Amino acid sequence: MDIDFNKIKEIYGFDVLNACKDNVNDLVKNINYLVKLDFDDVCDVVERFPFIFLDDHEHFKHKINKLIEKLGIDYIDILEENMGIWEELL
Repeated sequence: MDIDFNKIKEIYGFDVLNACKDNVNDLVKNINYLVKLDFDDVCDVVERFPFIFLDDHEHFKHKINKLIEKLGIDYIDILEENMGIWEELL
């Protein structure tokens, strides 16, 4: 998995890049949680919505689980087809 942190820096600036660095433990745990849930395009989600992944891991899991419950069994397909849904987690 290759997250393009330069892309994050270009889009959101150094402050977000530094926030990623400061919250690296939660960032990694949150990324791994999506991988565990079988998301295919985790890198793209992180690069487009880095703020979501800076949350405390338990809070992140809670938000993801609520979203999955709302979307139902096809949550992966729905989220891959409509990336805008991720904005609900901001």
